[in-house]
Amino acid sequence: MKNKKLNFLKLGILFFGISGILWNCVDEQFIETKVERPIQINAKTVSFKDAITHFNGENEKIKLKRSYAKNTENNIIIKPDWNSLMYNDVAYTNAKLTTAKTGINRDGNYSSELCFINVNNHLKNVIFTVWKDETDQNDNLINGRVFFNDLEGNFIDGYRIENGIFTKRYVIRKQIQKASFFSFLFFQSNDPEDFCWNTDTADSFDDGELDEVFFTAYLQESDDSTGGGGDGSGNYFTYGSYINGATFNGMNTNVGGGTSLSSGQITSAAAAILMTAPVDPDENGNCPDGYKKNPTTEECESICNGGKFFNETTQECECPEGMNEDASGKCVKKCETTKEDLKEVFPNTSSNILQDIADAINTHGKDFGIDTDEKLQHFISQAAHEATNPVNGIEFDTFEENLNYRWARLGTKNYWKKYFNTIANPTADPNKENPNDYKRNRTSSYVNVTKFANYVYDDANRDMGYKLGNTNIGDGYKYRGRGIFQLTGRSNYQQFNTFYRERYNSGLNFINNPDLLATDTEIAVISALWYYENKVNSNSITSTTSVEKVTMKINGGTKGIEHRKQLFNKTKNHINCN
Repeated sequence: MKNKKLNFLKLGILFFGISGILWNCVDEQFIETKVERPIQINAKTVSFKDAITHFNGENEKIKLKRSYAKNTENNIIIKPDWNSLMYNDVAYTNAKLTTAKTGINRDGNYSSELCFINVNNHLKNVIFTVWKDETDQNDNLINGRVFFNDLEGNFIDGYRIENGIFTKRYVIRKQIQKASFFSFLFFQSNDPEDFCWNTDTADSFDDGELDEVFFTAYLQESDDSTGGGGDGSGNYFTYGSYINGATFNGMNTNVGGGTSLSSGQITSAAAAILMTAPVDPDENGNCPDGYKKNPTTEECESICNGGKFFNETTQECECPEGMNEDASGKCVKKCETTKEDLKEVFPNTSSNILQDIADAINTHGKDFGIDTDEKLQHFISQAAHEATNPVNGIEFDTFEENLNYRWARLGTKNYWKKYFNTIANPTADPNKENPNDYKRNRTSSYVNVTKFANYVYDDANRDMGYKLGNTNIGDGYKYRGRGIFQLTGRSNYQQFNTFYRERYNSGLNFINNPDLLATDTEIAVISALWYYENKVNSNSITSTTSVEKVTMKINGGTKGIEHRKQLFNKTKNHINCN
């Protein structure tokens, strides 16, 4: 037996496609990585009518091409059974794989069908062949091989299935990749010196006609400048888990379908492979609209980055249906809410305010990772608690810190004790203030908010690690808490100001005009999203994330935890991504 070789397939995924595949026979190794999130695919169902029309058109081109050929003895003849046309459910997309059983003028223990699916507005039509080496009592495949060929029989891709799991990929060297696979399948290779092939027939793959490659190689996020991409989160995906995940009709951290695969599971995996396969140039070496040829791989790569596809009608790169383009130019899952849904949770809040909040979340949430139900629900419930008016208990009723503290309580437990003596002993500690000096007026029960904020928020009075950048006279009150999450301190205002001006190319200046965070609902929401993303990191939120965990990151403790839980439960029952 020839020494098997392994090819590392470092596949840079642009959400919907593979920008390039380097094929080369190298030493056999394994790379283990964990699948975190499904790869998103822009695919569309091909109708029965379009499938038949496309096949007949391509078949006529092949016949015309063959009419000029000298030797047509071994030509593949495809005989589709259009009565067997059907739509098949597949993983990672709502699109269907259109298939039709087909006969091939070759002998062997195999079954073939034509497959059709539209990926990035490019209709893919291949022959998909399954060789059943071993089946169970229900005719499910235990061990076998599957192959993809174009309509002329040229080899495109192949995989080995062992114990119901896609374990290896067959590859051939670039210089012979266009050779007819069916010719090699039933006859002998014309190039026996190439060690990626041997001269055995299809009934004996032990020596590997198409070198077997263990595909635990990884799909890695790459730089957008290369035309690559990723899932935008820095997560890694094993190609093997991607394909085997399709047999579960979705990405799964398990590696395969169990001990055997049904025909439906195999078809789902076939669709997953088709949806990430590269696009080849036509017979003239030209790429379809929206693609450019890579001079190194000679494959067609999308001109669109960030998960977009090329719309042949508009001649522009666009995000697929159900996705939005974020501020970085990447397509992310659309996750929006409505005034009506918010009203279900916050019936006492002004409808106008709720409309403004919904509009702001729908416009900007995608830029801060709000792309799942859980992320949206945690953000809204935490924001509602932070923006609850303590006087009337109405959520989203105030975007400014309430400084109406009772001066007589200053210095008591949990009431600014670090900064004030109690009224019982107002001068006991010379390093603390006398609460009597902070009366709003002679008859008021509340503090003078300006004097109070300028004292407690002044860096000169705060410990290291708790300073806010308030070094100028009056900074404490000027940069008091504003916005939904009550951004506090000159340093935080400066950071948000820098972010906002760069992200939105804006001339607004929150250092000079900090009240905008309290008076402009859109800016209040953006400041909350910014704070939330920096503190919580939305990518860390899953369906099992607790309210306590998010609260600790937002608040530094569990203050108001019962109210936050109540709001989260109500939000979870009424608000999902629209």
